[in-house]
Amino acid sequence: MDLTTFIMTLLGLQLICLFVGSKSAKETKTQEDYFLAGKQIRFFR
Repeated sequence: MDLTTFIMTLLGLQLICLFVGSKSAKETKTQEDYFLAGKQIRFFR
């Protein structure tokens, strides 16, 4: 694979992950949402 193509693909994937992460981070309201993504762990309760 060409080095330029590899770097551009890697940067593109990072931008996609950054976009998806920032959209999902806007929906977190509590600390539980942040760490557990709104899920409950019944093992500890």
